[in-house]
Amino acid sequence: MVTTTTPSTGEGAGGRRRGLRREKTAVKWCLFLVATLAGVVGGQDAPGSSTTTGGGGGGGARGMMDNPSDLTTPGVLLGPGYSRLCKTTLSPPIQNTPGLRTTTTGEGFSSVDDSEAKSTNGNIGRHNINKQPGGSSSSPPSPSFTVCAFIRIHKLPSNSIPLFSYTGLTWRVSVEVSRLGVGVQVVDVGEEPQQYFFEARLPLESWRHLCLSYHHTHRQMSCYVDGTPEALSSRVLSGLTEEEEEEEKETGEASGGNTDISAPWRSLNSDRTERTCVGGSTGGKINLARLMLWRGNVNTKMLIHGSGCEGRGDRVTPSPLLVLDDQWESEGETAMLDFSTRELCGGDDVWMVVTPAGIYTQHRTVCQVLGGDLLPSGVQASPDLLRVARGDSDSCVGLGGLMTWMSGGRTGTERVKVTAEDECPVLGTGGLMNAACVRQLQCSMCVVNNGTAFLLYGHDGRLFDHTYYLNVDEAGIATFEGMGGSNIMRKDSGWVLLSRLHQQQWVLVEAALPIGRQKWMTDNSELNEKKLKKPVEGVSVDGKFLTLTACRTTEFACDNGQCVPHTARCDEITHCNDRSDEADCQVVQRVGGYDPYYPPPPRPNEVVPMDLTYRVDVYSMDDVTTEGGQATMNVGMTLTWYDPRITFIDLKPKVKNYFSCDLIWTPSVRAVSGHGEGTVLETTDYDKFCFAFANDHTARRPLSDPFMGHQAKGKSHSIENYVGVFASVPCHFQLQMYPFDFQLCNISFMIMNAPWTRVFRRDQKGSTVPYLNSRRVLLEYVLEDVTTEVGSFLQGTDNNTYFALTFHLRRLYGYHVTNSFFPSLLMFLISFATFYFQASWLHYF
Repeated sequence: MVTTTTPSTGEGAGGRRRGLRREKTAVKWCLFLVATLAGVVGGQDAPGSSTTTGGGGGGGARGMMDNPSDLTTPGVLLGPGYSRLCKTTLSPPIQNTPGLRTTTTGEGFSSVDDSEAKSTNGNIGRHNINKQPGGSSSSPPSPSFTVCAFIRIHKLPSNSIPLFSYTGLTWRVSVEVSRLGVGVQVVDVGEEPQQYFFEARLPLESWRHLCLSYHHTHRQMSCYVDGTPEALSSRVLSGLTEEEEEEEKETGEASGGNTDISAPWRSLNSDRTERTCVGGSTGGKINLARLMLWRGNVNTKMLIHGSGCEGRGDRVTPSPLLVLDDQWESEGETAMLDFSTRELCGGDDVWMVVTPAGIYTQHRTVCQVLGGDLLPSGVQASPDLLRVARGDSDSCVGLGGLMTWMSGGRTGTERVKVTAEDECPVLGTGGLMNAACVRQLQCSMCVVNNGTAFLLYGHDGRLFDHTYYLNVDEAGIATFEGMGGSNIMRKDSGWVLLSRLHQQQWVLVEAALPIGRQKWMTDNSELNEKKLKKPVEGVSVDGKFLTLTACRTTEFACDNGQCVPHTARCDEITHCNDRSDEADCQVVQRVGGYDPYYPPPPRPNEVVPMDLTYRVDVYSMDDVTTEGGQATMNVGMTLTWYDPRITFIDLKPKVKNYFSCDLIWTPSVRAVSGHGEGTVLETTDYDKFCFAFANDHTARRPLSDPFMGHQAKGKSHSIENYVGVFASVPCHFQLQMYPFDFQLCNISFMIMNAPWTRVFRRDQKGSTVPYLNSRRVLLEYVLEDVTTEVGSFLQGTDNNTYFALTFHLRRLYGYHVTNSFFPSLLMFLISFATFYFQASWLHYF
């Protein structure tokens, strides 16, 4: 039954529709109560426990029925015009709910298991330390929450659109969905907004069960799609292209999505109400069903099995605070619908034919990069399966009647290779049989998920879409369809990337699939004839590399489409089967015309002179003597600055990313004696290298890069240059207080190739310099301290900034007494004693 909620023209019509909805809801809840009572009487639930089966709402009783696929659950169709569905409720007190963690203070984020829960008075994971004696709550409920729903996407615009929002007494949560994933923002009064993004690429025309759980104390968000956890991504601007991100940063205006999530937060609701909404935008078309909201965190098992679908579901979930039903208030183009469990939990797996298939291991990799797998060995060879496997006019039937590889064969490893004697399962016209794993098959089948999302890297988006969805027809032929009028379709033995909007096509010649990094052929003259505003960058008659992949932006797509962690890129260890992860490695990318002779220009909002941050460490010092009058030291300097003319590529987190200092401008530092003014010293630079650290929150992942590089701008990521120096500096000792004197010995380091534009600044407060050696006794002196200070020296037209190192030396007077005064006194005593010697005494010697 379909009920469309549109503005009524008369009060009678609206009353009749509301009455029908109330009757329908009453019938559903009666069925639910009957099923619940039956379960309690049958001993399935403990007395006094409050649980619903199958997820809540109108489908609550489906888990108790013999044929759950016949039951329905209420849902809604949002769009394509403006549409929103909301419900306003009074804020309820905090409750102890089975399976729910209502507070978080003092508790870990890991959810409890069912075995642990049973030891807590029969309640699964019940925690409530905010509850005061007498049953009253002294503070507003914690903004921890869990929301789950079935979602099916029919259409999405290029930007993100609001999916769900909840406004409580002191906090608000907003969930947005885009072609790249799901974004969440949590705003708690008096605290900074928390933003999270998960690359859960929801397919088109397919139901998925989405669960989001937020832990307030630890500021952690979890996302599960069909029971599978999604990794948290550092991406925040989930729905923007590269150009839109730059425009937003410059203008400060949001380029799309829900503007309410960044609106100023107001104080507590005066009427103590809470408002929950789904939708709230135009341009998208989405189905939602069985939406449930809990105030608290359900345990992990419930996030994994919360869909309630047969074979992948727990049928018992804690009682939700709110469920989606036909009592919600509608705005715009909304339609209340009923969805069967069979429809929500039905699979979307289809058979896809790959031509040519190649050997067993190659085809298995192809199926995996498509997000699927080989045909299961135990599958029943139905007429439909055989029809697809045979191909058009038996074109896929090879020698011996072989048609398609099956799962269960030997794949080999780096050390153990598949040989010609190894056999793998294959489906033939005579049924399941074995064939040599290295045999070349004309065709083979993959079990894939229809609607899987792929991203196309390597173009600027002016001609073709970036996001494509897999669409496999009844014959097993695949097409990758974009939402903006672009398609990737099979043509002869290759593929065609076609834009109907711009009447352009690029061709991939001789390829079984367009997946991975491949060179597409195009004619640049044809593009110029269309009189675009500017030529398409990187396009030539020789072709252009494009990468079509289902890999996340936290992964790297190998040339063959295999996904490996992005941190594995260029780590000098081969991870891709084709070794492409170690090809074309670079850390620094320079703009055209870059000249390392010229210092970097100021960054935006930066004025001259700019800071040149320094850190200095003294590793050791040689012995210092009064006679020698010099100090020899081993010093390490680290200079830090920014260069907006460069871009860092694929910086790895938590490590130093090294690159050649010859590629960029580096400060030229000269050592002089004294405090800024003195003679130039001859030094030995025994070590010099440049490096940078990653900051993934500011790194960009442009879709225009076919190598899927993580790009970090030089204006936001600093360059660090380390130099190890051996230097000897003359010390001008003042000996008036000898041997009870203190001496200062100075050496200065002056920058020579950036006069007037750079000023030294220490990287931390204070003047003390670390001395990384336990040996402080330097023969005649002891090193009391090492300090540093910044100064400048005016010489002609140059204003050279410098920093000075001062070594504080205290003379060891005991050393001089032992080595100078005591031997002199001994000689005086011996000489004086000789006055009393008789010459005749020498006769005895």
